[in-house]
Amino acid sequence: MLGVTIRSDISDKDSPKEAISNVKEIVEDLVDRTIGNKNVESMKREEKISLIEFINEKGVFLIKRMIEKATEKMGISKVIVYSYLDEIKKQQN
Repeated sequence: MLGVTIRSDISDKDSPKEAISNVKEIVEDLVDRTIGNKNVESMKREEKISLIEFINEKGVFLIKRMIEKATEKMGISKVIVYSYLDEIKKQQN
């Protein structure tokens, strides 16, 4: 079935707020796992860009407040993240 896993613990009775909360928890976990215990301060610029690119490819930044979550975890500003995202976009075109 195309690699789709159906979770039995989620019911049709879950409210939209609960579903949104579940999605945010999953995304926050992805950010935490991706960044982990990496010392971002010691990473080279290219490594930081690669990290942001990976997180972006997973669609994390499409969810409200996830850029803030990533910036908190990485210890960098939103301006830097947006700058990296612009650079990534230019490289892809």
